[in-house]
Amino acid sequence: MSGAWALPALEQRASAFGEQSRSRAVIPHIDLGTAYGVRDNRQVGGRENVELVRVTWDAIARGDLDTFARLLAPDAQWRAVDDGEWNCDSREDVLAVMERNLAEGLGGRIEETFEFGERVMVAFRPYEDTPLQRPLDNGIAYVVVTMRDGVIREVKGCVDRVAALTYASVGELPDA
Repeated sequence: MSGAWALPALEQRASAFGEQSRSRAVIPHIDLGTAYGVRDNRQVGGRENVELVRVTWDAIARGDLDTFARLLAPDAQWRAVDDGEWNCDSREDVLAVMERNLAEGLGGRIEETFEFGERVMVAFRPYEDTPLQRPLDNGIAYVVVTMRDGVIREVKGCVDRVAALTYASVGELPDA
């Protein structure tokens, strides 16, 4: 990771996350080797992207959008569950949406992450009083974060776990 994108929190991640971070990554309940041709059921690739996603998510939860902004590519995209005119195509648009979401009370916690190279599937459990305008799968919202060269290139909302795992592994949504 280049020095320009290094975060003080990442330098302290050993103490901030340590074993807790590794223990929070949950092995999915399906056989990914069979379902997606993955060679390992825990992850494909290193842990750096998962760590970046977790540090960023924690910063956002504290209202720290500066950390998120530093990790967004200038041409970052935010794609909703259903693509449309509400999608974002720039860092500024993504930050505006996130700022509005936080102001409206968006909150919750990461239940699970799973890394497929440059993509990280994030299972996010919104707090009960969080207003959402998207589907939940057993109380979980799914997104896939695509990271390249240490920056977030895309955040894609997915309707459920299967869609998120498929998008994370192959970059396309499953056929409906």
